[in-house]
Amino acid sequence: ERMIACADSYVGIACRHGLDPIEMAFAWAASRLGVAAILTSCSRLEQIEPYLRSAHLTLPAEVLLELDRVRADHDARWNIFG
Repeated sequence: ERMIACADSYVGIACRHGLDPIEMAFAWAASRLGVAAILTSCSRLEQIEPYLRSAHLTLPAEVLLELDRVRADHDARWNIFG
């Protein structure tokens, strides 16, 4: 239940800013200090498209702040990024 609420918050941020949630997630992960590569798996070609598009996406500071607030509000300690 907590994870669903957290995911809903992230999707809400993406929608408010006109972003694809998957692209936003990949772009956020790529923006983290120390991240050299993002691993993903796909069983169909169309599943890789958001990953490829995210390589050209730089998230605005406002979006990054909102994402940080969600992590803090939902006590996302289970997240490897702390």
